[in-house]
Amino acid sequence: MISFLWFLKKFANLSISDNDIIFTRNIRVSWLLANYSRLILEIHSINRFLYLQLKLINPKLFVTINSYLKNIIIGYGVSSDQIIVAHAAVDLSKFRALQLQTEIRHKLNLPQ
Repeated sequence: MISFLWFLKKFANLSISDNDIIFTRNIRVSWLLANYSRLILEIHSINRFLYLQLKLINPKLFVTINSYLKNIIIGYGVSSDQIIVAHAAVDLSKFRALQLQTEIRHKLNLPQ
């Protein structure tokens, strides 16, 4: 909520040109910019008002984190061409395994 209030304060002085692209995850911000033709909305979850929100906002492009959300949005009448799936994931092989807490405590000479 604080980030939205900060945005409202800045929104009063905001100047958006035709070359600007607005990318947001905040549904409230997207409501304020609903008529802007280069709005991209990232969706991470569904709520009971999503259908209504999508109809009121009508962004140029959606970004979802999985195919499940993409299919729900398609079910609400949005073209699949307007939806990009950008999976939220981490490649765990890029990180080394953590030591056990007991090993770390022993190594640092801390009480168990």
